[in-house]
Amino acid sequence: MTRTGIIPGVSAVESSLLAAAAVDFGIQFVGWAVASVLKTEKFYDILGSVAFASTAAMTLASSGLGARQVLVSAMALTWTARLGVFLGLRAHRDGGDSRFDGVKDKPRVFAIYWFLQGVWVWVTSLPVYIVNGTPGQSGFGAAGFALA
Repeated sequence: MTRTGIIPGVSAVESSLLAAAAVDFGIQFVGWAVASVLKTEKFYDILGSVAFASTAAMTLASSGLGARQVLVSAMALTWTARLGVFLGLRAHRDGGDSRFDGVKDKPRVFAIYWFLQGVWVWVTSLPVYIVNGTPGQSGFGAAGFALA
């Protein structure tokens, strides 16, 4: 039995991948648009973490909520929280990010940074999206836990 996902007409895995990409790149686009107008990079790293968390949570919510899906998503969300706190504190402490000093006033170039962050989020999270989009997963024993 094939379970369909968030997007009608495609398989659950394809739906998970496409929906995650849409949310991820939507966050990056809105972040870039606002940051370009304000000429700031202050929320670049935070929105990267928001993209990680929202795509993991969305694909988990559309899954069968199997043990593996919950565990993998919880691990990704825990890592995302740790990374987001670290990057947020660093940006606050340093008062900005020197990587963007020459580009935040050039919207086209600045967009490349935001787009690449979207690629990084999506590619890094592919295992989570695939696990969450794969229907019919059963529980797993110690070996499965170790490999999750």
